Amino acid sequence: AASAPKTLEDSLYAEVDEAHIVGMKKMGKLTGAMEDVKKALDSLSKLPESKLDETYQQSLIDLQEDLNYANYAMDTWMREFKPNYAKDTPDVRIKYLQSEKDKVTKMRDNILNGIQRADSLLKK
Repeated sequence: AASAPKTLEDSLYAEVDEAHIVGMKKMGKLTGAMEDVKKALDSLSKLPESKLDETYQQSLIDLQEDLNYANYAMDTWMREFKPNYAKDTPDVRIKYLQSEKDKVTKMRDNILNGIQRADSLLKK
């Protein structure tokens, strides 16, 4: 990093940015997991009912929903985040950045957990 954060505002912004970067670096893997889950569900839909593992199918459906939500959360957060919000009002900016840190941390965790679950469920 260019320089260490000097204020609470700087620290919060750095934490928000770091969580965003971690999530962004995993978006390719998230997209791949979404495609793999879709393929697995498509394959299951072709099986005769007697051979269908409904528990596994439901796990894939739940995972698909979670992966789609993680993708949506990233898109929404990026669209709504205002990096220069209240630049001239430190107290307001700090509250905003604390709120954004909560959002971006949850979004990052949804991405990482979804990928981990996909890797486990699809046994890659």
